[in-house]
Amino acid sequence: MKVIEEKIDIYAPKEKVWNHLVDQKKAEDWDPGVDHVEYLSDKRKGEGTKTLYRTKRVFGKELEFVMDIKKWKENDEIEFVDKLEDEVFGFKKIYGDWILEKLDKGTEFTWKFGFVVDSLRKRFMWSLLKYGTSKTTREAIEGLKETVEEGEHDQEG
Repeated sequence: MKVIEEKIDIYAPKEKVWNHLVDQKKAEDWDPGVDHVEYLSDKRKGEGTKTLYRTKRVFGKELEFVMDIKKWKENDEIEFVDKLEDEVFGFKKIYGDWILEKLDKGTEFTWKFGFVVDSLRKRFMWSLLKYGTSKTTREAIEGLKETVEEGEHDQEG
């Protein structure tokens, strides 16, 4: 499996970062690539939660994918599978992980994507996919940082 990983330090408590992640509708506020989020399951938190995401950020093409949460470790980690409506460079399934680590002055947030590269076509498209995914993920985590940190410095005094 090929993995793309982006990290950022967010100067806010883990619980505050976590709350922005688990309320998936908030992704519309912090991820510039997300146009629409809606829950497909009755569950809103925990394993088994399914959420539809719509974006127009991938090479000018509107994408829809369903995020299916497979692992939930409160305030620490969410593991998920994104199932895409249409193939992107031969990929219909992307494995993801959001990991939070406590720092002295905040939280380290890591976002990983895993891609099974099991064909010549996928190997050929990997570098383009890696570049595009890294770029949009970086924009998203910077948006998360900005949104979560809003007001944090004022509270410090």
